[in-house]
Amino acid sequence: MKRRWILALVAAQLGSVVASRAATDIDAPAVAAPSAPTVTVVPTLSAAALTPVGSLAGIAAAPSASLSLAAPAAALAPAASASAVSAAPTAPSAAAPAAAISAAAPAAAAEAPGSVSHAPALVSGLARTVAPTAPGADIGANLGRMYDASRPGTGEASAVGAPAQGDAPRLSGLSPASAKRPVERRYQSPAGALERELTKLSVSLSENGLPQYKKLTITTAVDPDRPTVVILAPASRHKVAITREGGQQSPGDVNLVLDASWLIQQVLPDGRTRLLMTKGLSFDAKGQATLVTYKIPRVVHYFADYFTLGANDRDDGVPFERNLDVPQSNSLQLETLVNDKLRMSLLGAENGVEVPAMLTFAMPRHPLAGAPVRAGAVAVTAMPEGPDKAAEIRRQVDEFLDRYDGAEIVVKPSGPQFHSGRGVKFFRRDQSAEIAAHALELSNSPMMTQDGAVIVTGRVMSAPLYRNGRKMETTLRVLAARTPWGGAVTADIFARVGPWGKPTTAEAADPRDNATVEPWERLLKDWKLNPRQARELDARTRAMGATMLKAIMAMEKGLKRPDGGSYQAQTDLIGLDVMIENRGGKLVPVMIEVNDHDSGGQFNLDAEMATDRVGTHSRAWMATMLQRARRDALRGKRVVIVGAGYEGKRFIFERAKELGVQIILIDKPTTWAKDLVSELIPTDNAKPAEALALARKKLLASARKNGKIDGITTFWEDDVELTAGIARELRLPYHSAAAARDARSKFRTQEVLDAAGVPAARRAVVGNLSSAEDPGERAAMLERFRAAAARVGFPAVLKPVSGAAAIGTERVNS
Repeated sequence: MKRRWILALVAAQLGSVVASRAATDIDAPAVAAPSAPTVTVVPTLSAAALTPVGSLAGIAAAPSASLSLAAPAAALAPAASASAVSAAPTAPSAAAPAAAISAAAPAAAAEAPGSVSHAPALVSGLARTVAPTAPGADIGANLGRMYDASRPGTGEASAVGAPAQGDAPRLSGLSPASAKRPVERRYQSPAGALERELTKLSVSLSENGLPQYKKLTITTAVDPDRPTVVILAPASRHKVAITREGGQQSPGDVNLVLDASWLIQQVLPDGRTRLLMTKGLSFDAKGQATLVTYKIPRVVHYFADYFTLGANDRDDGVPFERNLDVPQSNSLQLETLVNDKLRMSLLGAENGVEVPAMLTFAMPRHPLAGAPVRAGAVAVTAMPEGPDKAAEIRRQVDEFLDRYDGAEIVVKPSGPQFHSGRGVKFFRRDQSAEIAAHALELSNSPMMTQDGAVIVTGRVMSAPLYRNGRKMETTLRVLAARTPWGGAVTADIFARVGPWGKPTTAEAADPRDNATVEPWERLLKDWKLNPRQARELDARTRAMGATMLKAIMAMEKGLKRPDGGSYQAQTDLIGLDVMIENRGGKLVPVMIEVNDHDSGGQFNLDAEMATDRVGTHSRAWMATMLQRARRDALRGKRVVIVGAGYEGKRFIFERAKELGVQIILIDKPTTWAKDLVSELIPTDNAKPAEALALARKKLLASARKNGKIDGITTFWEDDVELTAGIARELRLPYHSAAAARDARSKFRTQEVLDAAGVPAARRAVVGNLSSAEDPGERAAMLERFRAAAARVGFPAVLKPVSGAAAIGTERVNS
């Protein structure tokens, strides 16, 4: 075959040459982006980087990226890498009857349009992404259509099966052959709790400046692959603000569940449990809340439980955590660890975080109650027992005070039920008897658990503020969140300002002592810092939040799951309490304690302080919720990959295996990836027609034996057109054959751009002179080459029409 080349003008003014790589940072995280199902060809994307709507995307983004089910928006793979995996459409499938797998060739299907998505720029955090919805759509009228399970029926054989109408949704990780109907358990919240929450919900919506909720009943099944997030929590104004951000990123998928009766626990044959939702409050992108009742329960892929004693002094959410195999924010196990002021102070000190001097009495069942522990200025000892308990506490307090050079002391309890300033008291340094007496009192408190602790700590002298002539002190709340790609960022900061010498909490025992919430930026101004000092203090404080969360993430990797505990729980959000201390004229952030995901203040940020950046407090956390939900939906999926490519693609197959994705590889029998996949279909992809026929036959047989095939992709440029052909034969979503051909040919790509009115470099197609069969043909080709050069101009780029990886691409100046 004669090879054709394309000569393209090096057109700096256009900012794009056909040979240029996409301007996507290959190390940047994949970000979900909305996209309508239309054909668009972008010159800076290779053919293999085109991502159809409703796809399993992001597998090739970077080694740290992962497969994610695009429901409702697909995560993008950087264009410099290979393609994203195509999956079944995100529309629910329960309305369509299951299609029989047949070896007969299906009737020719219309070529489904592909699409190209561009990830929005990541500027100072995560960009919001909204699932495709019609402009101006009203969720009350359109949510049913958003979740409509109906799918056009063709009566043709398909390798993408669907449950019959009314069937229980298929749980991720269960193959049709092995799935058994799970046992269902339902729970009830305390009597009257739901009525109180619904009343509170109306108030919380009003406080957030949002309209009252609408109601909707959906009678068809919601696609079990949608990234359904459940936040089981009271209808507080803070939880409403968090859920609202969920509506911005993925309308209708993030649900505030106000009562235990809205969930169903499914006990699987192996004892693990999953969750279904029968009712939930979700938001659209405009902030309209809808309380949706699901006649066919909706599969849950992420769970955040706030109905625990540590979070809200209630435990009706606890049963759902038993053996839960769903991605979870926090857990009963992690709640105890992260809220442990002692452990977090030690962890902070070990990781270079500034913490105050501290003497801690660990209760008998506290893991650190054995041998004395010391890290920096933090010392741990066992709580004394027996008749000399009071005297021994006093002795150790006196020894601590002898080493401490500050003026004041704080005594506080550590345990899951001690929050909002409970039990915290301030003392002068010379009040050793009173300090010891309060420590003894806390150890005997009915709220003190046997794995808790009593902490005697140096008082951090907050840099003073004055409000209306009154001296005040402040505590910062630093919200830090896990990112979808496994990092940690400080999402937002705000300040609580209260009376000097009292705990700065918004829920003080005496309402007159309630702290007010103020912008962090106001404090930086009130302390009269110059711009450089303000930037440095802000950066140091934000780094503290990210450092602590990373330390917690590292700690959790070494934890063992307790009997009956959650399988996929991890800390995705923390709130640090930080004080700014004046040390010789320099302001220094000092961490006081860490709070788990029940860290409030989101409402205040949205409604009172940061109205121009509503939702930033939960943007990274929400993106992580949705990404974890998509990954959970991936488990057990069967995906076809056509051509393994070179061994540099190994990380893709390894990551897919980690995520529980079963890969069916179509490639030569000696491929390096044969041991990394579930099935290998040996083919000679250099002979596309033969490979297509064989792959179709083997894939239909695999679908009959091992269950439906969920998606198809390739990461090898040469196999894009073959992949499109296989996808068409099996009715799997992918680029149409025409789109694949247009994208593979750089010249055809340019013609498509011309037709669409998109500016593109001047170019011409020329033949490879070495392919001329005789002098006459060579002379003719040379003449056409000169004409092309005259039309394009110099300097120019000479490249193969269907090349890849810049092989054979050269700049030519004459």
